[in-house]
Amino acid sequence: MKQLGIIFAVLYIILLLYSCDFQPSDKKDKNLNQDLKVVSDSISMLMSKYLYNSTELSTYEYLALEKKVMGLAKTVQTKQEFINGFNELWKDG
Repeated sequence: MKQLGIIFAVLYIILLLYSCDFQPSDKKDKNLNQDLKVVSDSISMLMSKYLYNSTELSTYEYLALEKKVMGLAKTVQTKQEFINGFNELWKDG
């Protein structure tokens, strides 16, 4: 049952990313960063709801990673840059 929840969470994140009103631009867009902060918050909420071991969410490592994801959301200039950065941050789980 937990695996179903994780699958749901991943699908939700993907849908959330693609449903944001991303405007193609090489310039930094304030709306993009606002949307990505919402995505980052949603990821955190999903992790707290579906992670198999919720005590991991209070570890220094997780909190530092969450802070990096939020920083990424605030500073990237494109959606793809966020996706690449997010994947890089989470590559080791």
